[in-house]
Amino acid sequence: MGFDFFVDIHIEVDGDLSVKEGHRIAHLVKDAIMKSSLRIVNVLVHIEPAHESKR
Repeated sequence: MGFDFFVDIHIEVDGDLSVKEGHRIAHLVKDAIMKSSLRIVNVLVHIEPAHESKR
């Protein structure tokens, strides 16, 4: 009994990365969160280009 969680997360990556590399990073983030001990049902990862001032 308890709550199950759906995670919706935005992560910032280097805007010059390829789509393929951004996709790979998104899967790494999702897999790490799903493997946590939390009761997470699904994770939606949004890849955003980092702002110039943050690089």
